[in-house]
Amino acid sequence: VRGHEYESKKAFLVKALDGRVLLRSSKNVPFETVIDGYRTTLIGGERWRLFGLTEPENAIAIMVGENIEVRTELQNEIVMNTIWPFLVMMPFIALIILVVINQGLKPLQLVAEKVSKRSPSSLDGLALDAVPVEVLPLVKELNQLFERIRQALDNERRFTSNAAHELRTPLAVLKTHVQVLQMKANDELQPTISRLLNGIDRATHMVEQLLTLARSEAKELEGVTFVELDLVSLTRSVMTDYANLALEKNITLSFEGNVETSQVKGDKALMESVIRNLIDNAVRYTPVDGSINVSIGKIPDGLQLRIEDTGPGIDPAKKELMFQRFQRGNGNGEQGVGLGLFIVKQIIELHHIDFSLENATPTGGLIVRLDFKR
Repeated sequence: VRGHEYESKKAFLVKALDGRVLLRSSKNVPFETVIDGYRTTLIGGERWRLFGLTEPENAIAIMVGENIEVRTELQNEIVMNTIWPFLVMMPFIALIILVVINQGLKPLQLVAEKVSKRSPSSLDGLALDAVPVEVLPLVKELNQLFERIRQALDNERRFTSNAAHELRTPLAVLKTHVQVLQMKANDELQPTISRLLNGIDRATHMVEQLLTLARSEAKELEGVTFVELDLVSLTRSVMTDYANLALEKNITLSFEGNVETSQVKGDKALMESVIRNLIDNAVRYTPVDGSINVSIGKIPDGLQLRIEDTGPGIDPAKKELMFQRFQRGNGNGEQGVGLGLFIVKQIIELHHIDFSLENATPTGGLIVRLDFKR
């Protein structure tokens, strides 16, 4: 009767010291001599691993052997029996790991989503009531960071606003004294005094711009209170303030506003600053004997304020730079303070107004459009 499939691959031999065979695994044991110790040998073209032991006390010698092929087969079988369940289960294990990781990172993802959706101007702390315990320390540190940034920005705005307020009165007094001096000075000093007055006017304009900037930045954090505004009336009022300056340069300043209703929503002071800055730029940079046309017309979903001048236009390569602080345009030698378009951009973003700036012709002229959507 055949036994195990590996039976023929294993063998043992027990002999007395006088050479008699006492016991053997089968008649076909491939070895007859007992040699003490381990060794690997080639028997009948097959490699065998043998171990022999002589026992003088019992007057016997024992030899056992195993075909190397059995070892290799067993090794391969053990490896496969160990690996294949793992290979079969690997996709399920990977899926479980992925689910566990996603669940573990979900609180952090929620916090990241909240932060990504925040406005750059929003420095309010994140609510802690729905924050998981795992990310609570991180959220607390973020809130402390927001508070430090808020304090730094508040200090900067407060300094700008206070400095501008403090400078307004001294500049006004200084201008008054210089004008008195101008009336009494001789002709030789008149050019110098005129340049001094121009410098005072420029400094005063910068102070006003800084105040407007401080107000718009404060509104950015506090939020804009939208009210109904008459865009035609507001634009006419601002243009009236620039009529004399346009007249001095012999600039034709015209207005067209034939619309049934010119109501838009916005902050009156901020919208007046936008229109004032745009018309101020147009008058400053339009050369003598030029023209500026301001018009208000309908667009499919609202109103459009359009300001077109015959000035030098804007270099397309520097278009983005013009919306940064203290960037001035190049044109007819006028020296602004470089805050006008920066203030305009900041305010129109608060009001969600579409804004475009482009040259009227390749050789010059600038067209500014503000689209007030309903």
